[in-house]
Amino acid sequence: MLHRILILSVFFPCMVFGQMFPFPYLTTTPPTQRSPQVFYFKSTGNNSNTGTDTTNAWQSLDRLTTVNLVPGDSIRFKGGDSIKGSCQLSDINFASSSARIVFRSYGSGRSTIILDTAGTKSIYLLYAQRIKIQFSALNFKGRYNTLTFTGGTSTSTAIYIYNINKSSTIGGDSTNVVIDSCDFTKLQNGVALDVNSYYKRGTYLITSSKFHDIALSGIFISGIVYSNCIIRNNEFENITGLPTIDYSGVGVSFLWCRNTKVERNYFNRIDRNSKISAAAIYYNSGRNNIVQYNEIRNVYRSASNEAVGVYFDCGSDSNVAQYNFIQNVGGFGIQLANAPSSFCGYPTTFGLMPGFVEDTLEASYNIARYNIIKCDSGGLGGVTMYSEPGSYGVNNPQKRNMIYNNLIYVKRGRRLNSADNIRVPTAINQFGRSDSVYIYNNIFVLDSAIAMRMDSIAYLGSARLVNAVIRNNLYYFITSPGAIIEQRTKFFNVSPFYWIHHEYTTLSGWADSTGYEKSGASYTYINSNPLINNLTVAMYGTSYMINPNFLDTLTNFKYSNVSPAINAGTNYNNEATRISANAIIDWFNTTLPVGAYDLGIYEKP
Repeated sequence: MLHRILILSVFFPCMVFGQMFPFPYLTTTPPTQRSPQVFYFKSTGNNSNTGTDTTNAWQSLDRLTTVNLVPGDSIRFKGGDSIKGSCQLSDINFASSSARIVFRSYGSGRSTIILDTAGTKSIYLLYAQRIKIQFSALNFKGRYNTLTFTGGTSTSTAIYIYNINKSSTIGGDSTNVVIDSCDFTKLQNGVALDVNSYYKRGTYLITSSKFHDIALSGIFISGIVYSNCIIRNNEFENITGLPTIDYSGVGVSFLWCRNTKVERNYFNRIDRNSKISAAAIYYNSGRNNIVQYNEIRNVYRSASNEAVGVYFDCGSDSNVAQYNFIQNVGGFGIQLANAPSSFCGYPTTFGLMPGFVEDTLEASYNIARYNIIKCDSGGLGGVTMYSEPGSYGVNNPQKRNMIYNNLIYVKRGRRLNSADNIRVPTAINQFGRSDSVYIYNNIFVLDSAIAMRMDSIAYLGSARLVNAVIRNNLYYFITSPGAIIEQRTKFFNVSPFYWIHHEYTTLSGWADSTGYEKSGASYTYINSNPLINNLTVAMYGTSYMINPNFLDTLTNFKYSNVSPAINAGTNYNNEATRISANAIIDWFNTTLPVGAYDLGIYEKP
């Protein structure tokens, strides 16, 4: 039913977006290090100069390849100039120093580094030990054209750090990579941190930068475990994808990463041309990651692909998506998905990251809370929990995912994927088997859309929604689609496969039949207008950018004083703490709770 994203670096020996790299790392003893120096570049320089002052600056970036850089060196590019070329820096040893190597502009304005050779990297760091490096106030520009590129094995990347370490003594705890206030455009990839080391602890910060007109991925990060990795205050605009390459068109992509934080970023026009689906934010086999306060708009869906706002894939577990504004997404706003290990390609399969404990295939213990998700114009829906059809979907169900206190608006657009029989978009979709799911305190605003769809799979056994807790949600049907709840079974072990539908036209009929939204003989749902201020205007706002830094200061989406959502919630905090710390504030920074919990994203003071 749903195509999935496969990050290409899982193929042996190492492939990152089509580019092959060897595994062996250098073990030579570095020479005695000199004192740190400053090296200068300008467009009118000369590579025969000393490069040590502005008068004797070098001209092209290639000249840096001949220098044995040491911690504390500074590489400066003249503001307003365009510097061409690329450089590969290998085996820099930071083990005995806390100093960084810094790349930045000097003088007035920013310098632009031009990557004018296909299949290369502007700055390529290879096998650096305990790396400490910073890039500030630089523009990186390639010659890539999304309309003429035909694929192949080459990639153009502005900053590429590749460091495969199979020894804990090399990995160390002091890695420090900072990318601050840079601009990336006309590239296939903006930044790639291909660390692939279980022992890589440290700090990775990418902040206040812009990624636009990028083909494959704005940021690609692989193998960062037990690190302080933060992606904050960046803009991702027109990450196009390629019609000839599967799984392209991703804003931020993580492979085998844990303990990261993606916050206060803006995503717009993602995945326009990808052959198969992509996402604004994507995790493959991730754990303990937080995605919060991001604004995601216009993640496109063509006739042959699906696009997702926040995508936790391949058994990602114990992740939290909270306080995000997700609007006009072609697939689902948030997706939790399973896949077999043969598909996901865990690092130990390829001899990487020794000591890495593979997760099970369960997309479990994830939380989606206090998000605003608007789905219309052909999107599939708000939140989906998805287990692939087949024995692994049956034997490895998702467990204890929690979806609560979200505001989800769904409006039917064009006809959806008739081959998969997705006829009407839905607020919550469950496909495959999910155990002990909690869905509560949400507000669903539905315009010719279904509140919930629960799909089973008849294939080598049964797969279904079991032990679910669904209660204290508010359902507001602006225009009813007829059936408001669907339960379906898909049979694969017959030819051709077929569906059996069971549709409910009333909430009470569904509750009486299933036990959902009931406590004893009492119904726990609310079927009413939530009386949210400026709901329709805000949902259809035409402003180019709300600005993620101010998402929690919006005046829209608050309830009137007589809203039925006030004090109508329930409390499953004990379950939530299995996954993450409980939410302590609502969308608008009001401390939780004020009396009983309210529904949706707002806690009325």
